[in-house]
Amino acid sequence: MRPIQELTQTVDEMGAGNLTARVNVKGSDDIAVLGSHFNNMAEKIENNIFVIQRDAQAKQDFVDNFAHELKSPITSIYGFAEYIQKANVPAQEVEECMEFIMDESSRLLHLSYTLLDMAEIRKKRIAMEHVPVQRLFAGIRKSLGQKAESCCVSLDFYNDTENIYGNESLLQSLLYNLIHNGICACQKGGKVIVSAEYADEKFHLIVKDNGCGIPQNEIDKITEPFYRIDKGRNRSEGRTGLGLSLCRQIAVLHSAEMVFHSEEGKGTEVIIYFP
Repeated sequence: MRPIQELTQTVDEMGAGNLTARVNVKGSDDIAVLGSHFNNMAEKIENNIFVIQRDAQAKQDFVDNFAHELKSPITSIYGFAEYIQKANVPAQEVEECMEFIMDESSRLLHLSYTLLDMAEIRKKRIAMEHVPVQRLFAGIRKSLGQKAESCCVSLDFYNDTENIYGNESLLQSLLYNLIHNGICACQKGGKVIVSAEYADEKFHLIVKDNGCGIPQNEIDKITEPFYRIDKGRNRSEGRTGLGLSLCRQIAVLHSAEMVFHSEEGKGTEVIIYFP
């Protein structure tokens, strides 16, 4: 009866919360086979619990970060509105306060729209088609050309293929966020290069800049929602910290892999491998 007693004791340990408890399997009789099956089951339970805990922590982190993102603009909006209401404020200051309130409200609106986009992407299936790469690049050049010019950053496109199979609006959003990040990372005189090529039976989209780069210990975190490397600078530019998280979702929907190569002070290269 000793093997059965050991098995019962291990079950009690797992029931008490010790998910690492395992049966000491000896021999090859029926009890040993039962113990081996139990250990396999316990291994799967432990792995599943780890995944559940990890996902729960990710959701909690998202809620915490979201609350933090809301706190700053809402506090500012309320403070300026209260100042206008209760103080004898000159017309010039009222105008400045209203401008600030509108800027912060615009940032909140942009944040809510981005979150809605992410929710919609998760919920529905997307329509895929063959999208001309030239048309994709033309749309990005139109939306970000002025931004690059105002930052004194050159924006160059190189196309080695005709079409990409995917959803055009989502691919536009993917490229827009990556290129916008590249422009913001560059100093005056910097450059962002966008390439489309077909190699090794895969379609590659590449966005490369010679900007400030990303620290190696930050690369694995940059696609997390609300994660920022330079928190103060990004907030002052009205950015939400959701762009790369949205890019990751779009890549997953296209069964694509998004890889970052970066070095501080030298720049960043993002490669999206499409099947």
